[in-house]
Amino acid sequence: MRDGQPRCRPTSASRSRFRGRFPTTWLCAVPAPRSTASLPKPKSWAGSSAGSCCNCHRALALDMRTASSFFRAFRTRSGAPLVVEPRHASWFTLKGAAMLDRFEVGRVAVDPPRAEGADRPSAGTGWPYWRWHGSPRMYYSAYSEDDLKALAVEVRKRKDVTPWVIFDNTAHDFAIANAARLQKLLAARGKSSKRTRASTSRPAADPSRGRNGDARPRPR
Repeated sequence: MRDGQPRCRPTSASRSRFRGRFPTTWLCAVPAPRSTASLPKPKSWAGSSAGSCCNCHRALALDMRTASSFFRAFRTRSGAPLVVEPRHASWFTLKGAAMLDRFEVGRVAVDPPRAEGADRPSAGTGWPYWRWHGSPRMYYSAYSEDDLKALAVEVRKRKDVTPWVIFDNTAHDFAIANAARLQKLLAARGKSSKRTRASTSRPAADPSRGRNGDARPRPR
């Protein structure tokens, strides 16, 4: 999605084709529906082998009733990992965090952050998920060794659920090098039974404008 507008709307048929094309051991992120009316039926959902990311418009303030209804409807259909990437400051409150935790929804940690606390993933039971777009120049800047070491420390703290890290600084292909370096930093200390998925977003078609990236399929 970009500014709340989905690039595509997965249908039941497309989800079925998706399940048939990739091994069941692969974990993928797919666009979440925009409303409860668009949520798939239980049998058509990709199940626990997929995750979804809700990317919110920067002007979308948290409405507890609407958000709770959406996440409740999602959870009645799927136990798949789910994260939300809010941009409005109203989401970064104790009340908002409690609502997300109740439905086991993670909050994406982004860089550069758009609100106070947006650089940290939710501390509850949700999916730990980082999305780094490049800083100081979004989509263009590479991350330093110190940046990646600090990120590795934070990622290692989340041992309850397999973390995801997405690098979206693809305009000059820094995402590939940053993801590879983070994997090495984690491997140097990582003797954990669960692996972290560090990956890149697809390169932007128009680097001058940039784009939010999509998580690619990665083996467990």
